[in-house]
Amino acid sequence: MITKGLEVLVVDDNGMNRKLFAMLLKKMGNAVDEADSGAECLKMVCRDRYDLIFMDHMMPEMDGIETLNRMKALEQSLNRGTPVVALTANDMNNGKEFYLDAGFNGYLEKPVLPQKLEELIQVL
Repeated sequence: MITKGLEVLVVDDNGMNRKLFAMLLKKMGNAVDEADSGAECLKMVCRDRYDLIFMDHMMPEMDGIETLNRMKALEQSLNRGTPVVALTANDMNNGKEFYLDAGFNGYLEKPVLPQKLEELIQVL
């Protein structure tokens, strides 16, 4: 996959994290929409088609895993096959396996490093 010219959705309840990550993606040449909750994400994926979705794991009310599962089950979702990458501040030994088993296509640890981001996008 190319790393620029993508339509990307960033889902994170922390406004500062969301803005910084969106800015990084925009600097790479991508168009970015932002959602501040799982509920807002579910509305957006029914309205717009994305090439890639980055989703925070730990969000209040509906975490990233629940949001992902609901998104995949929504018949009206335009993004049922869109790659979804988990964003996490949790440093876990088995992070990759945990998130892949949960249904994500990959994961990135926060703070996100530009090189790691580009490498991940290229393999999705």
